[in-house]
Amino acid sequence: MGDVKCPFCSGEMEIVEEHKHNRGIAATIILLGFLSFFTINVLLGVFLLIIGLFMAFAEREYWHCTACSSAIERLKK
Repeated sequence: MGDVKCPFCSGEMEIVEEHKHNRGIAATIILLGFLSFFTINVLLGVFLLIIGLFMAFAEREYWHCTACSSAIERLKK
């Protein structure tokens, strides 16, 4: 992609990829969805499972400056 410069200090920018949501909370929601699927309500269980799986696998990318540690959200097309 070429050299991307930081708008604040003109340092080198690199792409960093990390999880968008907390995986511990996502695992808890998946567990609650699994338990409610068999005990409370099937529809609630399926809803919680879908939300939990989305949270567990969602990732985000952003630009990170190696010089000043500023971060800029990277937009995907």
